[in-house]
Amino acid sequence: MDTLRVNVTVKEKTTAVLPCPIESLGNYKVIWTDEQATLLTHEDRRIIDDERISIERPYQFDWNLHIRDVRYSDQGIYRCQINTSPISIKIVNLFVEVPSEIIDHLTSSDVTAQEGDTVTLVCNATGIPPPKVTWFSLPSGADVRRQSELCKVTDKVGHNGEVLIIHNMTRHCGQDYQCMAYNEVEPPAFKVIKVFVEFAPEIYLPNKRIGQKKGMETILECTVTAFPHAVSYWQKDGEKIITSRPKYRLDVYIEGDNRLTLSLRLFDIDDSDYGPYTCVAANKIGEDAETMILYNFHKSSPSSTTTRAPALPPTSLSMVLPVTHRSLWSSAGEDELSNFKTDNDKGVLDESGRQPEYGSRSESHYATQHPRYTPQNSDTVRIMAGRNKEKNSAITCTARNVEMLLFFIFIYYL
Repeated sequence: MDTLRVNVTVKEKTTAVLPCPIESLGNYKVIWTDEQATLLTHEDRRIIDDERISIERPYQFDWNLHIRDVRYSDQGIYRCQINTSPISIKIVNLFVEVPSEIIDHLTSSDVTAQEGDTVTLVCNATGIPPPKVTWFSLPSGADVRRQSELCKVTDKVGHNGEVLIIHNMTRHCGQDYQCMAYNEVEPPAFKVIKVFVEFAPEIYLPNKRIGQKKGMETILECTVTAFPHAVSYWQKDGEKIITSRPKYRLDVYIEGDNRLTLSLRLFDIDDSDYGPYTCVAANKIGEDAETMILYNFHKSSPSSTTTRAPALPPTSLSMVLPVTHRSLWSSAGEDELSNFKTDNDKGVLDESGRQPEYGSRSESHYATQHPRYTPQNSDTVRIMAGRNKEKNSAITCTARNVEMLLFFIFIYYL
């Protein structure tokens, strides 16, 4: 025998090989016994009724004891003995490592709480050697960084211990929490615990006022954030709108992060359809309501910033045209200003005030506050300018930069 004591460490459910090399055995016999001195093998034959145990001899001098599908209960001291005088003994210490395992019935399941509550999560694990438990938060949704910033518990990512306590719970902390148990024996064990946070509805309106003319259709939208979602609807004049009527159609869009959008489409608008519409949402925690106004688009502008242009001589020309941040005023006649037109100019605005299809999005940007250039509302501007008696040409609007518009106004007054 080479040495008298050997340590062997294996993982549970693998095969343990307990070595016993012997040279010059002669007529002596080899036996294996366990910690309780139970006879396991005699020479190369198994004695006990355990099919997991056998003698393997890959080389002539080897008398190795193999234990397949080893269990933690197999851990202990084994002896390889030769019946010499005195008896020769080689001791093998078998250590069995057990991978981490999370005990489900002693571990928290999914939790539902309300804002302001304190939540305690428990992750009970076992293994040999004893595992270390680490917690991780798993934010979900489109804006993961923002969610992590708003939920301070993410400061405890990598927190060690079987218990995680979250104080002053907020809706932003309603997410998945993962505990990992690991004891350096592969594989680690994981469990995900979902935390749901209940809170009252909050309604957001993208528009407080919306205009549309009679006979047309329009869409009213509101976004509801709540958990759980219980009741959400539109009402007019204090009564819930019956969306089964041909007049209306209601579409619900799930936006994620406990948000949904109620989209109410109105067809063939008439006078009775104008007025306030209220989006209402409620659950067991509370309720919320927000109101928007549908008005007749062709009536006078509701803007409080509208100013009147001063009276001008009878020869002046008054025009109301849409204005965008890429508009330029120029003469419709063949004069030196026509040189500013490019191949991209597809047309001009006429006196009906229609906006060209190639125009950019209106940004309520006005180039000047001159009396001849007067904002009417968010989409139009009134230009008061004297008619050119020599050329007798009207003023039109083409798509240009704001700088060019200012330049033309300056030249016009010269």
